[in-house]
Amino acid sequence: MISRFNTITQAQTLTNKKQNNNNKQNLHLNFSGAIELGTAALNSLNTNPAVGACFLDFFSMVLPRTAIDATRGFDAGVETGFRESSGTINHAMAGIVGLGAGWLVSEAFNKANGVKAQFLFTDDKAIDVFSSFIGKHKADNVINSEEYFYDMFKNMKFLNTTTDEYKRLASVNPKEAQEIAYTAMSDETARQAAVKMLEANTDKYKTPNSILQEVKAIIIGEKGSGEVVKLTDLQGRAIEDTLENHIKNGFSVKKAFTDKIKKDIEKLNTNKAKEILTDAEFVSKIKGLKKYTAAAGLAVPVAIGMSTQPFNRYLTKKRTGSDGFVGVEGREPDKSFGFKIGKTILGLALGSAMISTILKNPAELYKPNTVKKALKEIGSALQYKGLVPTINQFKFIYGMTIMSRLFAVRDKNEMRESTIKDSLGFANWLILGGFVSKIVAKIFNKDTLNYIKPDAKENKGFWNKVKNSYIFKGREKSHEEILFPALKELGIKVKDEAGNVLPFKKLVKAVKEQEQNPIAQKALQQLKVKNYQQLAGYLYSGLVLGIGITKLNIAITKLCEKNKKPSEHPTVSDKMKVSNEFIIRSAQNESKTFGSFLNSI
Repeated sequence: MISRFNTITQAQTLTNKKQNNNNKQNLHLNFSGAIELGTAALNSLNTNPAVGACFLDFFSMVLPRTAIDATRGFDAGVETGFRESSGTINHAMAGIVGLGAGWLVSEAFNKANGVKAQFLFTDDKAIDVFSSFIGKHKADNVINSEEYFYDMFKNMKFLNTTTDEYKRLASVNPKEAQEIAYTAMSDETARQAAVKMLEANTDKYKTPNSILQEVKAIIIGEKGSGEVVKLTDLQGRAIEDTLENHIKNGFSVKKAFTDKIKKDIEKLNTNKAKEILTDAEFVSKIKGLKKYTAAAGLAVPVAIGMSTQPFNRYLTKKRTGSDGFVGVEGREPDKSFGFKIGKTILGLALGSAMISTILKNPAELYKPNTVKKALKEIGSALQYKGLVPTINQFKFIYGMTIMSRLFAVRDKNEMRESTIKDSLGFANWLILGGFVSKIVAKIFNKDTLNYIKPDAKENKGFWNKVKNSYIFKGREKSHEEILFPALKELGIKVKDEAGNVLPFKKLVKAVKEQEQNPIAQKALQQLKVKNYQQLAGYLYSGLVLGIGITKLNIAITKLCEKNKKPSEHPTVSDKMKVSNEFIIRSAQNESKTFGSFLNSI
């Protein structure tokens, strides 16, 4: 009996242990799954800079600023919420507006040439480069697609300063090392990628995602790079973009020429040969359309951005009955001529300064002999490169919006708060480019950061040291640049047995399954640091720009108000008090007069 009892007890103990182990395993799997999902989400934000910028703006600035300003009062919170969120939404919609504008301005051209130019998300330089490859590989109205893509891939050079060869040379001779910071892919890889592109049989201008991901995996797997890629054409013209954008643009430009060829043959067969454009004319007209698209597409978000704060101010007045700055209860607007001149000058200065950051040399916008060149450079930089707006487009829309916000300020407190908040937000969001993330990379794993080390001559003087530092010149590696080389070395394919491209989180999981391998360990450690980099950047933005700057503004405003004499800023309540005292005194005088009248009777 005792033996049987012991047996049952032991069995129950084993069952409980097994259950606990299963629970622990499930918890580990769930936790691991969360990490893989989080890594995939961060990768998506990282490889789409504009999407990442909108995400950062909304969660790190819009929400905390609205919540903190709401502590000043309901109306202050509502106005801030509308002001901040409308800006984010307006930025995010700029790409879709551009697509609509592209369709409108290119409708007649499309019909005449059998193309869909609105889907060519390329600027002038990119169209020139890709059309030069078309010209080389087009004969008798036929494009040799494989050679076109092969030539395109062979003329790409990839930035990667984390190779052993670069590190060794940079430590001895930085100038010489700069020459090997960018390297080309092998003939074998270029051919493999070109053949894979031939599988993209589609009538659309968009590269099929499965093909895109496979080609990226092939190339980044060898080069360990895909975020900074230079493509040079046969005339020596160079453009710099991500590998993904180069592939998409190369595919869409080829598609446009293929459609034009079909239409040209149709024209030849219907005696309309005079209507056929030469390739040079075709390219020239497309470049013209791209400029019109940029002008029309950006006109809408700029107009919305510049009208938002005046409209917001109107809503506040309708809601409260007061046109004063909501940050200080009871205030009325400063309508003095001097204040109006001051805020106009500040708005123009700050707005133009923000827009000038689009230029390679911002000072050119302010020099009479270079301003024309600067405006032309800005116009070229504002062309669309996809449905998602570019950082340069963000800078332009943001600069015009901030200019309008300063034009609409109601007193010195609001002018100071808007200047501090918007200028620091712009600098962090669109110029410094996540300097906190770069610092984290530098501390924990330098191999997650591409940085071309300057030589001693380039680095002379304090300003040059700052300008050439990794904070400004460093380029963070993407999750893909870390993961894809590991996939290649570990023999992990990006497609499953059914031919479907595996989601990013499953690729991370596949590497984790081989975590005993040193290659997998290195990749996983770098992915972890990369995640920390991004999260640190988001946390900094939320704490400093979202919470810190907003609280600082409130504190400064309170201090300024406290140090002012009451007579310097009569509030509505003060004016009501004066008015009431006047009424009471008048009533008292009338009472005395009436009393004297009664006594005289």
